[in-house]
Amino acid sequence: MRHVLAEVGRSERTRFMDELLVRVTAPHFVAGFGSRRGVVATAAPILRKALGTTDDEARAIIKQNGWKASIVRSYVRRPDQGPA
Repeated sequence: MRHVLAEVGRSERTRFMDELLVRVTAPHFVAGFGSRRGVVATAAPILRKALGTTDDEARAIIKQNGWKASIVRSYVRRPDQGPA
């Protein structure tokens, strides 16, 4: 499935990703948040502003503050597998 995701655009890729675990690194903390179906569903207390935002809005918050983010884990669900 990863090779398929590499060939499609970003918006198409997010259709396949149901759940993400993201690590955010800053000079004074390392924290994480969980995204489900493109919306931040869980977050460390220091990232609580991101709760309920879309992945793009969370990305903007991270960039605005000069932090770094990386995907720790993603669960890819094929469209034929149905909802979670």
